[in-house]
Amino acid sequence: VKNFSMFERDLDEIPVNIKRKLTSILAQQGLLSDDNIRSCLYANMGELNLNRCHISDKGLLEISKSCPNLLKIDLNALKGSQTEITSVGVQNLSKGCRKLRVVYLRRCVHVNDSAVIALAENCKALKQVNLAGCSEITDLSVKALWVHCHFLAHLNISNTPITDDGISGLATSPCRNTLMELHINHCVKLTNAALECIANSCSNLQILVCHGCPNVTDVAERATEIQEKKGQSLRHLTWTV
Repeated sequence: VKNFSMFERDLDEIPVNIKRKLTSILAQQGLLSDDNIRSCLYANMGELNLNRCHISDKGLLEISKSCPNLLKIDLNALKGSQTEITSVGVQNLSKGCRKLRVVYLRRCVHVNDSAVIALAENCKALKQVNLAGCSEITDLSVKALWVHCHFLAHLNISNTPITDDGISGLATSPCRNTLMELHINHCVKLTNAALECIANSCSNLQILVCHGCPNVTDVAERATEIQEKKGQSLRHLTWTV
């Protein structure tokens, strides 16, 4: 694996099942990069975990060209922030990989509304989205997900400047029936009105995580509302003020 560059050109000739395993090993070791990822891609690739790799918009463009059937991509920053991926890269990804169901972009700090809107409009089968720490997104991003992604079940928008206005779109979105897990840690602009909307709208919510939201003061009360109104119990609820 450490001498990957020596046999990179031979990858086009090996069977897909072997290429799949090799790509997974290289990704786990953080050895995939803009310069070599093209050799590891194939049309029926279903999943890419790149959270240990140095990938930029250039690499995302290669993925968009080569992986039309991609279902999941993990671009989370494990430590610090991911600064090489921007909205341009995510927009290209959304245009070429329209079957995406799972997209993780935690702490991709140069991803803004234009990227999330493109994802929502082009990848309407999205079920899981992680935008935690994407500090440039606004309510427009969340609203786009509510409008276009009718199967959305898991959303993490922690550490973003989302406001009550962004959450309010849940009330009229099909997502109100599909959303099962919501993380809103350190969304300091949210108030009790956001929790009111969640309580009144989300019929199948099972996990709600709300820490460090100083203007949200009655999480427990709203959780009880969800249970009483929907005849269900939240499987997991954690919060601090």
